Amino acid sequence: MKFYKLIFLISLAFFMLNGLCSKNIEGNQKFSNILDTNTKVSFININYYIENYFYNERKNIIDIRDFNSYMKNHLVNALYFNIDNIFFTYNGIPDRLRNIENLIYDLERMGLNKYNNFFIYGYSNDYLDRDFDIFVLASLLYMLRVNNIYIIENPFENISSNYISSKIDYVKNKGYLSINLTKNYLKNYFINYQELEKKVDSGYKLVFVYRDLIFNKDELIPNSISLKVNFNKDRYVLGSYLAGYNVNKTDKIILYSYDLKNSLFMFFVIKVYMRYNDVLIYDGGLFEWKALKK
Repeated sequence: MKFYKLIFLISLAFFMLNGLCSKNIEGNQKFSNILDTNTKVSFININYYIENYFYNERKNIIDIRDFNSYMKNHLVNALYFNIDNIFFTYNGIPDRLRNIENLIYDLERMGLNKYNNFFIYGYSNDYLDRDFDIFVLASLLYMLRVNNIYIIENPFENISSNYISSKIDYVKNKGYLSINLTKNYLKNYFINYQELEKKVDSGYKLVFVYRDLIFNKDELIPNSISLKVNFNKDRYVLGSYLAGYNVNKTDKIILYSYDLKNSLFMFFVIKVYMRYNDVLIYDGGLFEWKALKK
């Protein structure tokens, strides 16, 4: 009798431990999901936005068109956003990222909240021209780890006047992005001149991003690949384009340019959209490198 009782107690202890381990595994899985903070980016049309998000208050909707277009008409509750406000000229080097504290303070004053869904729209879906800045802003928001980003394509196509406004919209409550967290987030993506050489020595591939500029390859950082700004929604076509420039998914990549906007645009294409693993940006770009290497 004692023998069977002992077997019963051992079995009971085993099942209790097994259940405890299962709960720990489940808890760890939940914790891992919490740590998985990669922002998801989606392309949507205006009908999808109206049907699913128009009445949702936990959102920030951003219009990146010129101010005159915004004043003429914009989506209800949309905030006007001048993309140039996130850059400044430093020691003659244009389009450097602004001081982080001041930048985040201004974004919070606009009412931008990292826990909201973000909706960005421009003129249509002409990303290589008039809507270029959509990807620039989307890259920055991705780095700031906002909740989710939705890019609204053709925002005024067959839209009812009920969803359009001509008044300037403001957010009454201050937003939240967190300066301390933001600094740490951006360190994951931006490197400076002092870090550049170490990264290259450790195996990173330098990719010079250009748009329409005619340049002399001898003036680039040595061993750079030149990559023209491009985008295609077909990932197979886009991947083939990048591979044609010897930019591959397994590479560790540093993007730089004469204009930080170009680097941020291709960061969206390569890191956010194509999901390449390791993509950094040299903030100072070509002009800083040429000035400091002398």
